[in-house]
Amino acid sequence: MIIKNQKCVQLRGQIGVRLTGIFTIALIFGFPGAALAQGPEFGIAPSAHTQRAISTSPTVSSVENEGLYAAVGVAYSHRSNVARDSVTGIGNKGDSAVVITPQAGYKRSFGRHSAEVGISSQITRFKDFTDENTQNYTAHALTNLDLTRILDLALFATFTHAAEPRGGSGTRLIQGLTPDKVDITGYGGQFTIGERTSRIQLELGADRSEWRYKNNQQEFRDRDEDRVHGRIYYNISPRTSVFVGSGLTDVNYKESTLNADSQELAYDVGARWDVTAKTTGEISAGRTQKDFDNPALPDPTATTVAGRLSWTPRERTSFSLYGSRQFEETTSTTGDFYISDLIGVSVHEAIRDRWNAFAYVNHTNDDYESGRNDNIMDYGVGLDYSLRRWLSLGAQYSRVKRDSNIPGEDYTDNIFSIYLNGNLQVGAR
Repeated sequence: MIIKNQKCVQLRGQIGVRLTGIFTIALIFGFPGAALAQGPEFGIAPSAHTQRAISTSPTVSSVENEGLYAAVGVAYSHRSNVARDSVTGIGNKGDSAVVITPQAGYKRSFGRHSAEVGISSQITRFKDFTDENTQNYTAHALTNLDLTRILDLALFATFTHAAEPRGGSGTRLIQGLTPDKVDITGYGGQFTIGERTSRIQLELGADRSEWRYKNNQQEFRDRDEDRVHGRIYYNISPRTSVFVGSGLTDVNYKESTLNADSQELAYDVGARWDVTAKTTGEISAGRTQKDFDNPALPDPTATTVAGRLSWTPRERTSFSLYGSRQFEETTSTTGDFYISDLIGVSVHEAIRDRWNAFAYVNHTNDDYESGRNDNIMDYGVGLDYSLRRWLSLGAQYSRVKRDSNIPGEDYTDNIFSIYLNGNLQVGAR
């Protein structure tokens, strides 16, 4: 669960300040996480490339203070449509579940350098639909090395074991009896040349993600993605930079069933700003070309965008706006790619000293090369109360609705949840 004490731990896999109010399994640091399984109290996670585009850099630490931190959350939820079947289908049945989300980690500085390790888990147990039970976890490690006055090196590694959610962005239409499970290994690094206050700053990075599906005969989706990228920033003021960037991604499937190996060449221009302590953000736009190895497949080119804005107009109120348009990898043998568009906003309001309210709205459009088109509306509201500095109690309502041009694939899922969050940090400086 997302921890109320922001000085304890902030999970970078989340979108915005506080998207749903409860912990979500995703690759820490915003590294490609796909539409990974979430607890029954959640809506829909973005697909892999979309999540990377709207999240903070994987080289940014997820912990504000040093020391050991630990947390656990317990939620009781009821979902109206566990399998997320069409209202005309034979499914469309509800069930309740208990979700437990323990996590722990440690951050330490040594001289000008720092290192961090952590692990988070999500255990979901349904009352009747026991085939939907999952046990997901993510482990991560990160180090930031201040090599010289103008040269920094950041290295990271993650491992996630999770299940894809029913009806999520980019998930296949014909589902198995149990959720699709996948292991994702990610690692990489980035050099930064120049200080943040320098007139010019250069970033050069490389990373790799390895996807391995574990059940339901989905191994044909196994793939490796290797990416190199770079950006040149130019400061037009002490708090505002413009940039140009480019990246090359090589996608290799382990089996030939999909025959969808490709290379993606992307370039963009944009700006980042930290105008005041109340407003920060980054926005970019560019073009991406996907070049398939198979000469029989088209080589599409699309406009791609990414952006996020955080605004705190006053101490008790915060907003987060985010959006993305990206190529995503296929989920079936009937298509070779799809383009996912996401736009969303979240808001958090502290009411007096102990009450906190939050809300979010996300809209996703997935346009498949095969002709399939899905529109997913996902929104929720919640309220929690701080029983102690380290303990909070809350409730949340969320609704997920998909409209598809494929007959019989529309669904609506209503999720009601109550939860208890506890956190602890020791040895902090």
